[in-house]
Amino acid sequence: PTVKLRLGNLFDGPADLIVVPCSTSGTVTGFVAHSLSQYSIPHPREGMNLGEVDIVPFEGADDIAQFVAFAASVLRNKSSAEAVEAIGRAVGTFTTKEPSVRSVSAPLVGTGAGGLSGEVAAAALRRGFFDTAAPDATLVIHVLHPDIYDRLRSNRPIIQGRAKKS
Repeated sequence: PTVKLRLGNLFDGPADLIVVPCSTSGTVTGFVAHSLSQYSIPHPREGMNLGEVDIVPFEGADDIAQFVAFAASVLRNKSSAEAVEAIGRAVGTFTTKEPSVRSVSAPLVGTGAGGLSGEVAAAALRRGFFDTAAPDATLVIHVLHPDIYDRLRSNRPIIQGRAKKS
């Protein structure tokens, strides 16, 4: 599997599956709520467990993605690397079960309301995806802010689980 960082919105380009972060109670950020409304995506269900993922067909916007994954990455304004890794594993597993899904787009789940650093979230998402994804699957982690994107690119060895050279 491949994992890439990309500056921009996960709705900017086509993918087979997009990951939409939410809380365990089904709430989303204002930015996500606007995107859900703009693309007529239903809201996530309430009562999910932290790290749980619901994957549903993306009806009416096939030019964006075939599927939407609602990822419960926040519980009471907190997240964890373990929860984000579980999300990565669930998404990776879906690429092995659904042969039409090879391109996955996700934001840095767990970093907004969840409070994780970008490095921790990206590393956990990568680990989980690598553990379970189809060999030819690609996860693109979209980063909205240029300063965070630049910081993550300079810390790429950390995200990949290696020591950073000084």
